[in-house]
Amino acid sequence: MTFTIPLYISLIPLVVGLVMLAVGVVLFRKLHALIGGITCLAALVFLVLIGPLLLFDRVDLTPAGVTQRTGFWFAPTVKGFETAGLDRIRITTDRDRNGRTFEKWMGEYASGETRAVDPGDLWEVNGDAIAEFLRSQEVEVVREIKSR
Repeated sequence: MTFTIPLYISLIPLVVGLVMLAVGVVLFRKLHALIGGITCLAALVFLVLIGPLLLFDRVDLTPAGVTQRTGFWFAPTVKGFETAGLDRIRITTDRDRNGRTFEKWMGEYASGETRAVDPGDLWEVNGDAIAEFLRSQEVEVVREIKSR
């Protein structure tokens, strides 16, 4: 099973970049070449770096484990859990330096290893389905709430 961001949402950065590019061309032709050129350059950078960002986000559920691919298309971040030897997942919350609460998934392996995953938005939105998948793979999933 694979979770992805809906196409209509994934295309929003591309539309924003194309609008920026069109504005840059108009500025270049009608107002000032330097301002238009800078706007076009910013639009191209936006289109290349940010445009494809959401198109490549995905969470894959396979018998081998749960894997999330996120980040820039040219340097993706991959995180998750292998189900081999995974005994338990604790879904808990923690606070960052600014006091904001975020969700954290802690994988506890039979070997004694503990692996923490700070899931992305796509993982969090589909967290219940991911937990059910892990349960179907004989992994105990416990949701804990920490308060500070």
